[in-house]
Amino acid sequence: LPVALQKSVPADMLQIPARVETRDDAVQALRLCDRLCTLLDNQDHCVKNTTFLVISLIEHVMVHIVPLPKPRAVKLDGSDANRAGRSERKRQKEAIRQKELAAKRDE
Repeated sequence: LPVALQKSVPADMLQIPARVETRDDAVQALRLCDRLCTLLDNQDHCVKNTTFLVISLIEHVMVHIVPLPKPRAVKLDGSDANRAGRSERKRQKEAIRQKELAAKRDE
C-alpha cells in the first residue's frame, strides 16, 4: 500500500530576529534556527534544496545574527564596553536583590 505524504508545514524564516543583544535572545535565535532546520529536513519530499536551505540558515544565524565576542586583547570603545559590562552589572543587582530578600525573611 502506498503511504500518503504529510502536508507541508511552512518554514517561516522571518521568525528569526534581525539582531540579538542579550544571551537569552541569542539562545532563543539558535533554538529557533534548530527548529526551522529540523522542519526543513523533515519535509524534503515537498521542499527542494533542503540541504542548501539548512546550511544557509545556519550560516546566516551564526554570522549575521549572533554576535561573536571580541578577543580579550582588543580594547573596547565606550558603547562596546558598556554592553560587555551589562551582564556583570545585572548579576550584581540580582545578588543584591537576593540578599535584601533574605534579610527581609530573617526579620
